[in-house]
Amino acid sequence: MPHQKEPFRLNSLKDIQHIECIIEQQKHDHSSKGLVFFGSARLQETNQHYQAAYRVAKECAKKGYFIISGGGGGIMEAANRGAKEVGTLSVGLNIRLAFEQFPNPYLDMEIMFEEFWLRKLFFDRIASTFILFAGGFGTLDELFDILVLIQTQKRTKRPIILYGEEFWQPMIKFFSDSLLQQGCINANELNLLQIANSTEEVLKILSPSKDLRKKMLEGKI
Repeated sequence: MPHQKEPFRLNSLKDIQHIECIIEQQKHDHSSKGLVFFGSARLQETNQHYQAAYRVAKECAKKGYFIISGGGGGIMEAANRGAKEVGTLSVGLNIRLAFEQFPNPYLDMEIMFEEFWLRKLFFDRIASTFILFAGGFGTLDELFDILVLIQTQKRTKRPIILYGEEFWQPMIKFFSDSLLQQGCINANELNLLQIANSTEEVLKILSPSKDLRKKMLEGKI
């Protein structure tokens, strides 16, 4: 599927329904599940986190997953690049901003949003798993939004993978030492987050055993 010359733009409810139909058809055509990659737009190709996102996306694409990102540079570009090189569907849910958010050249489908809330809704509708790499406030906003929706059972439980223990461990430590210890969250809520340090570990999380998958669906883990 060639890269679009112009992104889809959402101006009405009819547009939203149209895009949803297109995405569902793409999912059906590719017979695969969508992985959403989040992370900083500011990281360059030489950065270790960019390289990691590229490797993970490429190997996941080889396993039949299609890749969704925010459509911009940095981690988003790395993820779409990995998908594009394998030939699986590469989607970008972009948003109009004053800076940083320019489309990367590795997209089969680009959808342009004006509002964050609607963009988040589409991420949620498409994703079977969320994979987060090093990022700033925007990445954290996306992470906490997902956590709250799953914690409050407004959305179905899905894997949330934090890639790169060295980057994410200080935050996990804060959650454990402060939020958990003070009773602001419980252990099950903390366990919504899974850390991976390699492509192999990501693929293992994506392919749990039947017993583990059953427990996840039953909300026991």
